[in-house]
Amino acid sequence: RTPLIRKKNTKKTRHPSKNVTMRIIFLAVFCLLGIHLVLSGNPAVTRPHTFDKDVDYLLWVDHEVVLTISGSKLWRSQNRGVDWYFINLPGESATVKPSYLVLSPHHGTHLFLLGNTRTNWVSDNKGFTWTKTAEAPEVLHNVKFNPHDPAHVIAMGYTFYGYGIGTLYTSSDFGSTWSHPIEDVVIDQFSWGDAGRHQVPKTRFYFAIWDGWGSQDFVLSESDDFGVTSTIIHDRVFAVLWRSNHLFVLQYDFSGTEDEVYLKVSKDVGKGKKTFYRAEFPDGENLHRNGDSLYFLLDDHTGSVHFGIKATPTADHMQLWSSGADGIQYSLSLDYMKFDVYYHQPEFVYMHGLAGVLFANQFTGWDDEEVHSLISFDNGKIWDWLVAPGESNTHEKGLHLHSWSFEHFGPVYSHWSAKGIIIGNGNVGDHLEESSKGTFLSIDGGVTWKEISKKRTIYEVSDFGSIIVWAENDSPSKTVHYSLDYGKTIKTVQLDSAMTIENIVTSSREDGTSFIVEHNDHKTIAVIEFKDALSNRACALKTDYDIWIPENPHSKVWRGHKCLYGRQLSVRRKKSSSLCIHPADFAKHQIAEVNHCPCEEEDYECDFGYYWSGGKCVRDPRIDIPQPPLWCLPGDSYNVTDGYRKEAGNECSGSTSHEPVVRSCPATPVESQGTYVTRTHTNPSTHTTPNTATSATSATPKPTSAKTSAQPKTSANPTTQKTSQAPRTSVPSSVPPTSTSDNNRKDDTPSSGSHAGVIVAVVIIVIIAVIAGLGFLLYKNESLRERIPFIQNLINFKNGYSNTMTSGGGLMDDEDLGERL
Repeated sequence: RTPLIRKKNTKKTRHPSKNVTMRIIFLAVFCLLGIHLVLSGNPAVTRPHTFDKDVDYLLWVDHEVVLTISGSKLWRSQNRGVDWYFINLPGESATVKPSYLVLSPHHGTHLFLLGNTRTNWVSDNKGFTWTKTAEAPEVLHNVKFNPHDPAHVIAMGYTFYGYGIGTLYTSSDFGSTWSHPIEDVVIDQFSWGDAGRHQVPKTRFYFAIWDGWGSQDFVLSESDDFGVTSTIIHDRVFAVLWRSNHLFVLQYDFSGTEDEVYLKVSKDVGKGKKTFYRAEFPDGENLHRNGDSLYFLLDDHTGSVHFGIKATPTADHMQLWSSGADGIQYSLSLDYMKFDVYYHQPEFVYMHGLAGVLFANQFTGWDDEEVHSLISFDNGKIWDWLVAPGESNTHEKGLHLHSWSFEHFGPVYSHWSAKGIIIGNGNVGDHLEESSKGTFLSIDGGVTWKEISKKRTIYEVSDFGSIIVWAENDSPSKTVHYSLDYGKTIKTVQLDSAMTIENIVTSSREDGTSFIVEHNDHKTIAVIEFKDALSNRACALKTDYDIWIPENPHSKVWRGHKCLYGRQLSVRRKKSSSLCIHPADFAKHQIAEVNHCPCEEEDYECDFGYYWSGGKCVRDPRIDIPQPPLWCLPGDSYNVTDGYRKEAGNECSGSTSHEPVVRSCPATPVESQGTYVTRTHTNPSTHTTPNTATSATSATPKPTSAKTSAQPKTSANPTTQKTSQAPRTSVPSSVPPTSTSDNNRKDDTPSSGSHAGVIVAVVIIVIIAVIAGLGFLLYKNESLRERIPFIQNLINFKNGYSNTMTSGGGLMDDEDLGERL
């Protein structure tokens, strides 16, 4: 028979083991995809880290490295505060300990670590390694880096800090050697100022110095050679402040029958020679209303200067004055502006990143305890209530926010990189309530607001405004709230354990994604990392961003949008659906386009000597307007206007009917302005102990809730009328004052003409020395101070919000405060 032949089966069949493998792979991929979809957008939270001792502050060096001092030990983290390790400093011992960190703001890699003795340390690699410097001449109180060379530093000695003066030292080798001490420099009144700008040498620094025995005068001096020689540029000074556009000094003359106080302004930032002009106010140049007046420079970002005057130390309100672009002529912008006597701060805030947008809290009248919040979109010309969520702009129901009003309330907050993002605590109603609980967010520069929490919170913003984080700060909680789409969607993340959160800080980088949450025990922190909530994809400028244009709601429409301070900014904002990472150079591309609006009537304000009435600027007959003005110097020019002038810093283009007539100043000065560049001296190279019997002339006023009127109040402060259209002036906020003075001064100590006179002088000196010694003993001996409650209360005067553990991108650091003169 023919054998049976089976036909080969050509149909493919899967091997059983291969079939199972493919199913497992498919299931794994599906699960991973599901996990990714579920967890996408959720930040990672680390377990809390608790230090053994209180943490003084957190210093972000960059977006990864954080430094702190806890228990007189230096700690470093190189993963955004997640893990910490202790650094053994060379020469550190039981008696030699670190006390204060200073980071060069201009270089980002160089640090100076001050010790509790004359031993100090330096680092040029973000604190990874440290070098012990040679012993300083004395314990140092503060160090400031040169903006161009981190090896060039100036430092203030601590020995006589309690007396308001100290010795200033200079170093050209990063603290390895100190030379040319300058004695009797006013505490913290020293700065590099405008070093290296335009005509100014890179080595120039400024300082204010006491003018000798028996004198209450300070002099402002400058040095280009590390203190070898110095030049006096202004005398009779008792306060100095550097700002971005101006140099300010307060000058006094108490020699005549009437005490005189003048605000002197120099516009010569970046010039080798400084010329000072007396500021003019409607009541004249002399600011001295009584001996207790206090003066605050608040802002000058737009070129206009905002200047606050408080009549008495106990007053809880002040007047806000504003200038034109010259910073010289001032008019009233806002009356009865609230002044917080607890934190000793004016309740005034300029919005970072948006020129011309201001916030202030104001009493309804001089005898009224109610406070309401105001906002201005034209640098203080027109003030109006904040529009409450879902409401129209009426004075019956508005949004009112805390500034520095009460302890534990976060103030109104903004950041230059998060343009248009404003956040604060407050309430909706007809006035600000002390017990108000609610957190409100604006993403359009204060035009509209949204309530994001029914609780009082602390908050922080980063990643150019695309990451907003907030948490309750009045009770223990594990919940932290956040938004990745400008408040449209609110999510939460849980901490490992509940804590009463005192502050939230982030890195000084504008694109940081790490936030450190601080417990109010001042020892415990936790890190929230949003990098996991973002994809690894870099954002594309054309497809991942929307365009937002800031607007003044009172402005005219031009090209489909309203203008803000004479221009239309096209700001890039990350789309809600784009969880991508900003390009490394996004700061240069954040502004997509700038268009200058045509000048309109709204871009002008009333000139000095005019006020708004009946829809126009009219002449104020009570104010004398000399022509040429008193500040006119040979070679300068001045404007003759029809009562209007363009707002300082306004960028509108084109001319209007209000163009001024420019005239030249006469060859002879109209009034002596006190320009001093006359005396150059050589400072001694050896250090001698400064006179300890002289103390600073200014003292911090005691806090009080009593309301004292600066002057008779004739009417309630108008908030919707253009009463503040006079020249506006921006005033410096928290930038350290800079002043310089000569150290080799003539000894003004009086000599007696008789033996009895010598004996009397010796007795007086001995008494002063004993009193000074007792004062110094109280200042240095904490246990002794605790036995004297009055002394302890004076020394422990509180001066800031949540200031125990913040540095870098913390709320306290980003919020510019008024600088008291």
